[in-house]
Amino acid sequence: MNLRCLPILLATLMPAWCEEPRRDPFLAPDVEIRAMIPREGLTFRNVNVQLDWIRLPHLTANQLIRQHLKHSRDGSPLYQAVQELMAQKKAERLDLTSVLVRDGQRSKTESVVEHPFPTEFDPPMVAEKILLNGDSGWEPISPVTPSSFSTKNTGRTCEVEATMDEHGRTIDLNLSPEWIVHLSDVAWGTGLSEIKQPVFGTNKLTTQLLMENGVWQLAGLFTPPHRAPEGKLPGSAEILPAERMLLFVRASNATPIKPRPPGEHGVKQVTVLAEWIETDTNTVADLLAKYPVASDSPALREALEPMLTDGRASLLESAALQVRGGQRSKVESITEFPNPTEFAPPQGAQQYTEAKPAPPPPKPLSGPKVAPAIPSAFMTKNLGLTLEVEATVGEDGMTIDFNVAPQLLFNLGTRSYGQGVSEVREPIFQSLSTSVQLLALDSQPAMIGCFDSPLPPGGTPPDVKTRKVLLFVRGIL
Repeated sequence: MNLRCLPILLATLMPAWCEEPRRDPFLAPDVEIRAMIPREGLTFRNVNVQLDWIRLPHLTANQLIRQHLKHSRDGSPLYQAVQELMAQKKAERLDLTSVLVRDGQRSKTESVVEHPFPTEFDPPMVAEKILLNGDSGWEPISPVTPSSFSTKNTGRTCEVEATMDEHGRTIDLNLSPEWIVHLSDVAWGTGLSEIKQPVFGTNKLTTQLLMENGVWQLAGLFTPPHRAPEGKLPGSAEILPAERMLLFVRASNATPIKPRPPGEHGVKQVTVLAEWIETDTNTVADLLAKYPVASDSPALREALEPMLTDGRASLLESAALQVRGGQRSKVESITEFPNPTEFAPPQGAQQYTEAKPAPPPPKPLSGPKVAPAIPSAFMTKNLGLTLEVEATVGEDGMTIDFNVAPQLLFNLGTRSYGQGVSEVREPIFQSLSTSVQLLALDSQPAMIGCFDSPLPPGGTPPDVKTRKVLLFVRGIL
């Protein structure tokens, strides 16, 4: 090797030898690791959705909705008023749910108990041949046997889809909360043909909401699930509870919220409130004579307010929900009541005997010889309250175009058909329902229906209608 080239080689390699050796980033201290992560432009678009279920007296809930929402574009003052009632022990939190949703995705949370119940049954087994020997005997018919089961998830379920706008101010929610309670069991058929089916109470909301980031909103007003007292019918008007349940929703994201441009309005969300008010027919006639046209509905509703206080009128039902403009939403406070739709005919037994020579006289059979008619198919009737609404806000920002379909459905008992072992029972229901399209002004109630009052169980419609129910609907922007 030419020694004269050695200095040149050493001068070339020396800077590389003097450099600090590179360190494995997975062995570097946490501070150095965080420094390696590019922070600029990194955002987490996760949305936390909270649902707060609060129970309070019916009249209080109705008055709070009417008083607070007409003065505010969001539900925070109403939520704060309910919190104060809770501090005074005048309201009670029933449940609190939190769901984390990635922007543009769907999430679901469940706190449920899986409740099994039979849906299909094998009819009573009829003996084709019965052996009698001495004192022994066989029963000719065995009871009906469950052969297939289904499962109902009782408890709370919430499905949410959340989408944020580019500024982080508004969150678009697809919201479907559901609360189901097993209330009781109802028996159909008699004797060996008796079949029990479960009765469930359900509160359910299906809606789309435009939410301000971090602001509480009223999502719905429900009638809570209620068990029938002993001797009372599930789903009858006489067991309606004196309390209602408010559902508040808040969607929050940690992204810094950019200021709203001048002249841009906040989120316009329509709160729809429906009220069923019962009073005597003569009072209704006097009010309608005084306020005969639709534009007088606010004055008509105002005239009923003191009657609700002194007892001349009663608030039969209320329902409320938030509706996004141009969309359809639905709120349900129902009792899922099963009733038979098909029956198998009675099953009879024929007696045969086999015996050894000179047998003793056969012992009489102690069991029934014929099984009564057997329920073989069921359907579910949704008793209680259902309100389906489509609302569109006019260009003037004050007119609301409604498409409303409210319904109240009550259980009046059963009626028997057939005789003896062929007798079957079928339920009787009373429905108060309408389907209306109307134009209304912001916060102005409109009277959209006049109905017969709910009948007591076992009652028949009277020839003279002494009581009536007026239905009012209003939209609050």
